[in-house]
Amino acid sequence: ASRLFTGLLGRLFTHYLKGNTITESTLSKSYKTRVQPRKAVIAVAPHQYTVAHKKDNRPVADGTTNTTAFTNMASARDYLEQQQNSNPELAQTMHVIPNTEVNTAA
Repeated sequence: ASRLFTGLLGRLFTHYLKGNTITESTLSKSYKTRVQPRKAVIAVAPHQYTVAHKKDNRPVADGTTNTTAFTNMASARDYLEQQQNSNPELAQTMHVIPNTEVNTAA
């Protein structure tokens, strides 16, 4: 009889808990399961920009790190401007592009 009573109380408790303020809290497991129902998560890489050659979209090597990838377009444009100021002939040969457009073929 005690098992029946305990099982009934457990089911009643669970029933009354559904829709309760606690289950709607962003800290609750119920809320997290509704927002993220699967365990698999898609990782998204941050968008980056590269200073590249206009003729073939190959990255411009900077001599120190061999890459010219930047986390924002402003940094990439600053780098491009510095390169163009140091060598005005480069002004028409380089541009800033998203990393998705970089030509990685050697």
